[in-house]
Amino acid sequence: MPVRALLPYPSPHPDARPPRLLRFSARHWQAVVDGAKTATMRLGDRVAPGPVTMLFEFEDRYRSLSGIVESAEPIRFADIADTQAAAEGCSADELRASSRAYDDPGIGDEDLIYHLRFRADQPD
Repeated sequence: MPVRALLPYPSPHPDARPPRLLRFSARHWQAVVDGAKTATMRLGDRVAPGPVTMLFEFEDRYRSLSGIVESAEPIRFADIADTQAAAEGCSADELRASSRAYDDPGIGDEDLIYHLRFRADQPD
């Protein structure tokens, strides 16, 4: 059932395409702005290549950047390779441990994740 059917009123813009969000912790802001961070892993967050709004969640506010997801490669969690992890500045084992600590301690080896390559536009 389309979400539109669940609304108590008709949408004034049924064909609008809202911005796609790619959320980040505030700790990644400077690395993304500087172009040092150009990859991320996402569990259960299917992001297709194309334009996105990168949303950084600071304690007191949000900051955003526009950008492009250049590629989105689905892989099994157990199959993260050192070459993919190197884009995040670590080894595959370190990336798996970090993902379990920060994202979801219950991530299993068979879970599908997405390795995203992206670039951000410079902030205004």
